[in-house]
Amino acid sequence: MRHFPPVSLIGAPTDIGAGDRGASMGPEALRVAGITEALHARGLDIVDRGNLFGPLNPWLPPSAGYRHLVQVIEWNREVMRAVTAELTARRMPILLGGDHCLAIGSITAVARHCHAQGLKLRILWLDAHADFNTSTITPSGNIHGMPVACLCGYGPRELTELGGSAPAIDAECIRQIGIRSVDAGEKRLVHDVGLGLDHADGDGGVIISDRYWCGESERSAARTRHAAHGHRDGRRESCEHGARGRGRPERHRRGRRAAVLRRRQPASR
Repeated sequence: MRHFPPVSLIGAPTDIGAGDRGASMGPEALRVAGITEALHARGLDIVDRGNLFGPLNPWLPPSAGYRHLVQVIEWNREVMRAVTAELTARRMPILLGGDHCLAIGSITAVARHCHAQGLKLRILWLDAHADFNTSTITPSGNIHGMPVACLCGYGPRELTELGGSAPAIDAECIRQIGIRSVDAGEKRLVHDVGLGLDHADGDGGVIISDRYWCGESERSAARTRHAAHGHRDGRRESCEHGARGRGRPERHRRGRRAAVLRRRQPASR
């Protein structure tokens, strides 16, 4: 029988990095929906640590390419401290967000822990967006569209060096799943870095799980042959994968790969 470590729930009720309000209600929504009870029912040892506290959202326009940078830094420091404390206590932290800018603090904490313990870090990023914007290419200034870039060392020093050094992670340790929207300038940076992406088809909800690196050649990308049928749920971040696979003619698959980042784009991050 497999044994799991004890789990700590940490609420981070903020939408400080987002372009729309509402993410701050996430922790309580998850609690009301019964996340604690559901995990208990699966035999896990659960402790709810309550909510972290940070600056309120002033709802200001961008300054020097960033919205609410000072407040985002403070929230991520709190998240990093809380996640580090649970890892030190040999517990598994589950962060209840909150918008996606908080991933800078949580993943930085896990990366530092893995480095200190000699563990290999692997990150699965389930999202509709690559979140690899910077202040010079962002169309909005919203930092919820920048966490992966910051973790890889592209961003303001206060965030890229949140854990003491930069980059917090190497691009090779992250695999992004369900991507269906990449901003124009972001595409070039993602390609240059060689970020690993599995794309979601923006029209029909088909997950193209060819698992290629953006920087690879077309011939290398064509070595894989699997496409999984899935269902896209939600505007940005939720993507459920079905079990059925179906083959595609090689020419059609290549056309999809070439077109996947040119499909219709939802609202920018």
